Amino acid sequence: MRNVYKIHEVNKHRFYQVPKELFDNKRYSDLSSDAKLLYGMLLDRMQLSEKNGWVNDDNEIFLIFSRQSAQDLLNISDKTATKTFRELKEKELIFEERQGLNKPNIIYIGKINYKKSAVKPENSRNRKNYDSRSEEFTSQEANNLRPNDTELNDTELNDTEREKGFGQNPNDFETPMIFIFATDYAANDYEIDNVQYYLQKYKRSTGKEHEPLKPSQWKRVFNEITSAGDNEVLGNDFKRIVDQHFKTDYKDCDYNINHFISGRIMLNRFYEIERDEDQDLAG
Repeated sequence: MRNVYKIHEVNKHRFYQVPKELFDNKRYSDLSSDAKLLYGMLLDRMQLSEKNGWVNDDNEIFLIFSRQSAQDLLNISDKTATKTFRELKEKELIFEERQGLNKPNIIYIGKINYKKSAVKPENSRNRKNYDSRSEEFTSQEANNLRPNDTELNDTELNDTEREKGFGQNPNDFETPMIFIFATDYAANDYEIDNVQYYLQKYKRSTGKEHEPLKPSQWKRVFNEITSAGDNEVLGNDFKRIVDQHFKTDYKDCDYNINHFISGRIMLNRFYEIERDEDQDLAG
């Protein structure tokens, strides 16, 4: 039997939303299909930034999305990824600011111009004159980019924290700042949601922020975070495993997320939950 949708089935997929204006408006008619799809992916990623209050002093939402991520998701070459980002920049659909030291650029999403034949605006993004010197973005200016959260008003992410590779700020807030840099290693929203929940649970349970991880460690975390053996764990199923994990009294364990994804830790907690459910049904 063919595995196709039936009339009574509900589609539960997640989607990238690409604005129709990119296809209907002649202003954007020369954008490649890759550029249009990338814009939709960036809009999708921007929702995470909005949710967590990742904005600068002017309340402009920013995000991290590297060329490598575009290559992996769109299955394109490095050269094509560079060209695709350039297309969006030329249409003022994205604005980038460099962080230096081989770190991915900070990206701001430009709004679509809905006027069919509007002239390119002069100084369309007058944000502290960054438009005139975005290619010379310095580390000192990077310090001004901080989440506009009520618990973070006096907190800045300094150069040392950035250089350590995705370390977080010691201040008390629900979603660790470590996350904005780490999400670039995620393949999908499920991985982001799972890691985000773990970091929040870690802080609530230990009273402190999770220690910084190296890029190679983040890649492994995101690669392993949705699987317990051959079982895919998402949503509430994952949260129950994490909750069970923090209830477990390990010997010489600080509940580092690297420990959580190692060996059979997740799988054992998964089996414990199933065992408890079976006992409840039997009793």
